[in-house]
Amino acid sequence: MQIYFNAKKAMSGYFSRLKQAVSRTSEKITSDLSNIVFRKKINQQILDELEELLITSDVDPTTASEIVKDFAKQKVGQESSLSEVKKIFSKKILEIISPYEGALDNLTSTSAQRPYVILLCGVNGNGKTTTAAKLGLFLKNKGQKVRLVACDTFRAAAVEQLKIWGERLDIPVSSAADRSDPAALAYDAFTTAKKANEDTLIVDTAGRLHNRDDLMSELEKIKRTLGKQDLSAPHAVLLMVDGTTGQAAISQAKEFSSRIGVNGIIITKLDGTAKAGAIISLAKIFKLPVLAVGLGEQPEDIQSFSAQGYVEGLLNFK
Repeated sequence: MQIYFNAKKAMSGYFSRLKQAVSRTSEKITSDLSNIVFRKKINQQILDELEELLITSDVDPTTASEIVKDFAKQKVGQESSLSEVKKIFSKKILEIISPYEGALDNLTSTSAQRPYVILLCGVNGNGKTTTAAKLGLFLKNKGQKVRLVACDTFRAAAVEQLKIWGERLDIPVSSAADRSDPAALAYDAFTTAKKANEDTLIVDTAGRLHNRDDLMSELEKIKRTLGKQDLSAPHAVLLMVDGTTGQAAISQAKEFSSRIGVNGIIITKLDGTAKAGAIISLAKIFKLPVLAVGLGEQPEDIQSFSAQGYVEGLLNFK
């Protein structure tokens, strides 16, 4: 179930959109950095202020400390310009997250994995259904035959939303009666996709709080049921992380990973936050590839994650 990492850079147009998405965070960091280091020798007080700035941008304390210690080794006792701080921070952050730069192109089937099963999970309201549609279109445009599965069977509106997306994008959607067993639906959808020789099955699950044991058990059941069809399924278990949730994403990733073996992350709603630093912590702590970011509401608004573009946007430094 491994998703291979990919270091390929995105196109310049995507760089521009990613920078714009994290601009709110960038503006705050740049302004605060300037106030902290302007015409001052770097001492412990300034180092503490720099660390606090990273933490308030939702970098976890351990990673923030690592970044600042790297800076201190080079500049303590010296004056440092804003440009120098950005340069040193950029290099260190890129060093941290580059190994975990994923790519949507790797979500593809092989002859031994058809259909290739993508299981989407996450808490309520983090954009799973919209992301399912976006992934469907992305893979369809790559020549894949895709099927969507509406496993949020206890919320009729979610099922209807996915059906509407399916009609709009000309992608088949498997669904069941209200309050049907989502695991049984996933099982049947796999059978249908197999018979139709479809390449990819994208399973949209219900949002659930990561601390609700009963709901997490239901998700585990969906995964086990898919495994009965194919021992290697689901081939990708992707956690949707709302970019506006900040450090709460850490506890979510911890619980979902321990329960169902998450092997990739997609960041949604990145353009709606002033605390985009959580991506650094997610990569550092969980060592999971960040496959993509959602940059809008349209079906085309998903792109493979670019570590370089993210760092340039976060610190407004190239």
